[in-house]
Amino acid sequence: NNDNAAKAPLLEEIKIADNKSREAAQANCGHEYCKNCIKSYLNENIKEGKVMGIKCPCDVCQIEFTEKEINSICEKDVFKKFDGYRKTILINLDKEKKWCPVPGCGMCLTGNNENPKVV
Repeated sequence: NNDNAAKAPLLEEIKIADNKSREAAQANCGHEYCKNCIKSYLNENIKEGKVMGIKCPCDVCQIEFTEKEINSICEKDVFKKFDGYRKTILINLDKEKKWCPVPGCGMCLTGNNENPKVV
């Protein structure tokens, strides 16, 4: 679960019609934010490893950002971190997968000891 502690002070919800001077980004829930603010919000969550269930920063909204939204808002290197953290968490939660025991390998295995398969 993600509490998104960085919500209120980091973001400024905007109305496009009222403020044409800032580039906006719209979350899938319909809330619109200054693109730089929402990018900072996502970057901070990702930097802290909070990649599962990043919610819209609106206090009453419970809608989560999709992988596609995060990819379109964040820089490529930040999205790569997001994707790596997310995959690591999902593999760690999956009882049928385990990490390769060779130090530094980083590959995931599934199957059994006699017939392991790289995932």
